[in-house]
Amino acid sequence: MRTLMMEKDFKVVGNQLGRRPRGPLAIVKRCHRNRPKVIATSPILEDGSLFPTVFWLTCPVLVKKVAQLEGRGWIERLQALVEEDEELAQRLLEAQGNYVELRRRLTFSGKISVQRRPDLAAGRAAVLEKGVAGVKDLLKIKCLHAHYAHYLATGTNPVGELVHEKIGEDNPACGGECEVS
Repeated sequence: MRTLMMEKDFKVVGNQLGRRPRGPLAIVKRCHRNRPKVIATSPILEDGSLFPTVFWLTCPVLVKKVAQLEGRGWIERLQALVEEDEELAQRLLEAQGNYVELRRRLTFSGKISVQRRPDLAAGRAAVLEKGVAGVKDLLKIKCLHAHYAHYLATGTNPVGELVHEKIGEDNPACGGECEVS
């Protein structure tokens, strides 16, 4: 499900993140309570800064669960697995290629133009070649949150799929962390 963000969604995502979202394009996935779970963001923000992540995991419960995995060394474990398993590495390269292509196809906000800001041209070209979480080496794992968000959004990221299997659910019970006050 891809829907444009309405003002109430901005408020919910702002509450989830603890700040107003930067560069949001759409809600890509909602939870069982119809709250934003994954959003898509622009690679170039309104102020011209570059943003390395297309899919952003916003569900606070899932963010905590993935952070716990990272804290227990799962980035390194999954990186080692990618280095050992050729099939997994190939699947990751395919997912990363699709991610790079999606980043290229995204419609930018239009508020920042490379013609008006030639200083962005090199940075824009560079960010459009990077994979999940802004990695240049497409077999490198930098952030499990970004891989998991990519998996939830597209179903194609094998690292995100492994995170999903480890977490065991993508619609956890929450204690109202997404409520807007």
